[in-house]
Amino acid sequence: MATLLTSTSAAVPTLDPGVDACACPDCGMPMSVRLWLRSADCLRCGLSIDLEYLEQAKLAPARAKKKPMADKPSEATPQAAPATEPIEFGPPIDVTAPPRQRSRTKKILRSLHQLLAVLMSMIAHLLLLILLALMGWGTGVEEDPAIDLSVIFDQEERPGNVLNDSIQTVGFDLPVDSPEVQQEVEAARWAEQLAIDDPADAPNLPPLDRVAENLDSDDRYRRMLSARDPRIRRQVLEAEGGTNLTEAAVARALDWMARHQHNDGRWTLDEFDHAGNCNGKCRHTGTRRSDEAATALVLQAMLGAGQTHRTGIYQDTVSHGLQYLRSVQSANGSFADHSSSNTGIYAHALATIALSDAYALTGDEQIRLPAQKAVNYLISAQHAAGGWRYYPNQRGDLSVTGWQLMALHSARAAGLRVETSSLARASRFLDQVQTDRTGALYGYMPGREASAAMTAEGLLSRVYLGWKQDEPGLRIGVPQMVERFPINMRHGDIYYWYYATQLLHHWGGREWEYWNERMSDVLVTSQVQYGHAEGSWDPNDPHGREGGRLYMTVLATCTLEVYYRHAPLFRKIKLD
Repeated sequence: MATLLTSTSAAVPTLDPGVDACACPDCGMPMSVRLWLRSADCLRCGLSIDLEYLEQAKLAPARAKKKPMADKPSEATPQAAPATEPIEFGPPIDVTAPPRQRSRTKKILRSLHQLLAVLMSMIAHLLLLILLALMGWGTGVEEDPAIDLSVIFDQEERPGNVLNDSIQTVGFDLPVDSPEVQQEVEAARWAEQLAIDDPADAPNLPPLDRVAENLDSDDRYRRMLSARDPRIRRQVLEAEGGTNLTEAAVARALDWMARHQHNDGRWTLDEFDHAGNCNGKCRHTGTRRSDEAATALVLQAMLGAGQTHRTGIYQDTVSHGLQYLRSVQSANGSFADHSSSNTGIYAHALATIALSDAYALTGDEQIRLPAQKAVNYLISAQHAAGGWRYYPNQRGDLSVTGWQLMALHSARAAGLRVETSSLARASRFLDQVQTDRTGALYGYMPGREASAAMTAEGLLSRVYLGWKQDEPGLRIGVPQMVERFPINMRHGDIYYWYYATQLLHHWGGREWEYWNERMSDVLVTSQVQYGHAEGSWDPNDPHGREGGRLYMTVLATCTLEVYYRHAPLFRKIKLD
């Protein structure tokens, strides 16, 4: 039974506002007695109990009656009303009033109490909302939300005195499932394949402090290949204008090349579709046959990305390719003996570049001798007038001569012996094929008109032979070339793009930025993205169709490697 607490004064009685419990007289179900409402309801049988109080502040026997279920009159017989008013919380209820009137009064009081509870809850929630708003006041609203992914590196000493103490943050504009974001994520995954983050993963590479010294050296041959180091290439890529998209294109291309290597280590221009598991799935084979040229081309692309026979994910691929080249070199050092038509001298220059780069990057003595023999043969094949062509001592053309000068440039960077008299004769040949007084434009042979590819190749050859940036031919020729021969996707010319991109990277400035933006966009978007040919490029110009898919893919890859393949000659790369 419930217990009442009464006032000591009979004039101002008070009611305990608590809750008690009792059992239902009918079914025995526990019931909560709400003392302030003087009532309790059974949830099982519907019995309702009204509590009345005596003047002596004792609980009178409960008067029970069945609570009507649908406004039906109660069948319970009410007891006699008490002689005095009960203690009440609120206005007193006249217990002598008819039962219907007392029930109505109780309902009104009950509604008032419920309304008061609702009002108090609303006020509490309103105060809470105001408090939360004040706590967040002044923080601002971000109009363009982004997800920030942060990687924090501990300050830990690494081999080579490299200290990683920065926080790298990558921001992705929402929504993160957009095609653009997915493309960036996929590109980053491909680009990571060619990088080495931990120096411990590159035991065959020189110490990083030596790489840093080479990159900052005033000797252009000493710093020439230092940017290829896979431990710093990401920084070089960002500093020189490359992106994850360009590096992903390079990674995809190298993957395609590795999948099309023959079992004996060679690559082919005309039969690459029979290598690996291609089985004719790739179209556009070349019309020329030169396994030496094809193998040397692919090795240039591999080595250009820092992949050697001692370092990288393509060590075996590069090793087998170098073994094949060494196996087909003639006793006199030539690589031109087994090629068809006029491709032999091109093959020799390309093989000389590949061997020179491999020796420069690894210092492998087994490669030094074949590389030096290739250089000796190249110089012996030079015409007295300074140029090279298809056969030894034949009067030269600029197309062949440019590749030979590039080979001699790589040989000097590798520390191989190159006769300076040969370089002087080559400079005199370039004087014969320039088409203007300053040397800003060049033709294929003496007396021929200037063309885009020959101008780019001629100016780059001048740079290799020592022209400075203030030479009138360069100051006039570089801006004129960009304006006169812009990139045209409808009329692609990968041979021109290959030479022009290297020249402009050395040059730098606005011309390089303008060219790089268009070149990288054209090559990245035109790369095959699906199927067995993924990572390659369809040949889309006369030279490309002649050399085929492999030739086109290698030149496009070397063009996208320009950011680190050769360090700029007219400036130094600045890294943190």
